[in-house]
Amino acid sequence: MANKSRINYKSISAFVIIMFLAILARVWWINNIPLEPVFDFETYYKVATNYYEGKGLSYTYEKDGVAYEKPWAFQAYGYPLTMGTFFKIMGNSEVYTAKVLNVILSSISLVFIFFILKKIIKNKKLMWGLFIATAFLPNYIAYNNVLGSEILSVFMFSLLICCTLYIDDIKSSKLRYKALILLGLICGCAAIVKPYFMAYPVILIVTEWMRNKDIKNILLYIVTVLIGFSTILGCSIAKNYKDFGMFIPISYNGGYVSFINNNSLNTKGGWINVAKVPISEKGLKALEEVGYDFYVDAQTEKMQSFQNPKVSPILKKEALNWMNNHPLEFIELGLLRVVNVFFSGANDVSMWCLENIGEFSNSGIRWAKIFLGIAEITVSVLVFAGIVFILMNLKKLFVALVKDSLDKKTSLMCLSILFFVAVFFVLEGQARYNFPTLFLFMATLGMLCDKNLD
Repeated sequence: MANKSRINYKSISAFVIIMFLAILARVWWINNIPLEPVFDFETYYKVATNYYEGKGLSYTYEKDGVAYEKPWAFQAYGYPLTMGTFFKIMGNSEVYTAKVLNVILSSISLVFIFFILKKIIKNKKLMWGLFIATAFLPNYIAYNNVLGSEILSVFMFSLLICCTLYIDDIKSSKLRYKALILLGLICGCAAIVKPYFMAYPVILIVTEWMRNKDIKNILLYIVTVLIGFSTILGCSIAKNYKDFGMFIPISYNGGYVSFINNNSLNTKGGWINVAKVPISEKGLKALEEVGYDFYVDAQTEKMQSFQNPKVSPILKKEALNWMNNHPLEFIELGLLRVVNVFFSGANDVSMWCLENIGEFSNSGIRWAKIFLGIAEITVSVLVFAGIVFILMNLKKLFVALVKDSLDKKTSLMCLSILFFVAVFFVLEGQARYNFPTLFLFMATLGMLCDKNLD
């Protein structure tokens, strides 16, 4: 017993030291690497600031020198809502305060990731090594400076995975079903940060089916998870209907994103100006009827899209028509998007986290390039591990869908990675979108090594 206590004490001490150093690295980064919010990040910050000032989730527009606030849900509002709430708690809306929030969320996420690794990795030394690697993952440090939804999305997703893995440890049936409702609530909260999580309950249900093909158990699982999930989604729908008078589950940029990413002129699988995309006469007329001027510059296009939620369904219809009529081109763009997300190394870190590198001293530039090199290698290794893990378990996944069972940790990791691949295949592809998947890849690397160590 004494020996066991001593081992636990060492483990706790190691955890505290790693967490302290990881937090220190994050604090050092936001204090020493200058970075101001731009593009989407600036928008999130402005919406959060308005929320802090009591103007609700709104965006400020200027016309003829007069400022107007209008409700905003063009993008998912979960991050600006969280940021604005933190501003209210702290009593200020400084950019630095938002970065402090990122450090807090990033640090708590490490706790969830620790317990995920503890659950799925048998070899203790390997588990600790992976946790250290995750704690000091360059991407997970650098993005603390960025006012984007990446840090919060990892916080929500790691909590979701952690709860999913540990929920079977609950022996009481009543407590377990309450925990499943909570799981649904977490999934709903994740969806208002990243709308693609609206589809994630399917992954949870299929994972449970692969583990246990008891029909009664599956039906109860579906009902309880969806109770929690529908509660959050219902509140979001009600909030948006009050603001816009339309059925908008979370955000109204889905059609915009689909349209600019799925067309014959898109050769990079990423953003292009709406005015450059071919559109049908019927679509053009529909846009005119809702007050949208199609052939404008990028800034005007952005403001129009922000202010007019009626545009999204029209653009979405145009995108779907193009996909139906150009299946091979759609597949080409989908594959290109997946490549952009998972095989661009760490170019997102240089683009979004170290964009001011030219202002550094010569020594600072050298260290920044070393940091980027480490990030590049790390991301490449993790993605490779994820691919190998999926390929090794692909046959098991197909078999488990119809007959044999598959352990939860394997099915959850595989299905979660494939879920992200499917999302990026259809929507948009850039390297920063791989951010929520990195700890999944770290876990799969551990599971591959764990088998060899056994």
